Amino acid sequence: MITNVENLEKNFHASWEKLPAEIKASYGESYLRSCKYLPQRLSDSLGVLTQGTSPGPRGSHGGPTAPKPPGATWLRSASGSQWCFLPLQSWPCSNCCRRASTPTCHWSPTVTLSLLPLVRRARGRVVNVASVMGRVSCFGGGYCISKFGVEAFSDSLRRELRPFGVRVSIIEPGGFQTGMMEPAPLVKGFVRLWERLPAEAQAAYGRSYLDKYAKSSTLLHRLSSSRLSHVTDAMTHALLSRCPRSRYAAGWDAWLLFLPLSYCPAWLSDTILGFFLPIPARGTP
Repeated sequence: MITNVENLEKNFHASWEKLPAEIKASYGESYLRSCKYLPQRLSDSLGVLTQGTSPGPRGSHGGPTAPKPPGATWLRSASGSQWCFLPLQSWPCSNCCRRASTPTCHWSPTVTLSLLPLVRRARGRVVNVASVMGRVSCFGGGYCISKFGVEAFSDSLRRELRPFGVRVSIIEPGGFQTGMMEPAPLVKGFVRLWERLPAEAQAAYGRSYLDKYAKSSTLLHRLSSSRLSHVTDAMTHALLSRCPRSRYAAGWDAWLLFLPLSYCPAWLSDTILGFFLPIPARGTP
């Protein structure tokens, strides 16, 4: 990995010049000067090869002084989110990940960042709704990708805004009986995707794989909770409580299944999830 530190420094300054005056006042010129030495500090710590570097002021541990508060709001970028489920990540779907990531990974950060000056001034709170699928990915498509993106954005934002007294919380719902979980449109989408698959992929998985996956989506809907109050109660606590939590799991499946899975070793979580997935025609049990 090669990092051009000189270009990064120029990008810092160019981005800083485009900031509104209110944000510049919040962070201060000293924050920008400290950010200038972050690339060099990272390269020293991680052994990253750098080009065009110049030593900056050193901290107590031999590295450049780190800026506080950490992170740089104006450098955040987000990609692409209409939800989309796929049985498998390897099944191609034109623009599927882009459609699934645009509302969640683009508009959610965009709206949040546009309101940050007011939130900082009021020492307010940010509550983002992700999903327990942002902790453990159980199926293909762009849905899990977008939820991991929300988790990452919220985590970094929480650490960045903590010095300003702003609390950031993430709501992680499990399965709930909403329109998104209706079996009929899900199965219809699976069949439409199956018909567009190459012959090689259809032969590798077999039609029975699709049929069994469709049945599992029906079972998942039956096991999902119908009490949406679990989610709204978590939102209320995150907004109004004296000590909001960083994460809120909502739903019995989130608490009893997916959260424990997210802490398991990969081999164990893969084995447990494998019990609920059909075996491809050319796969091995």
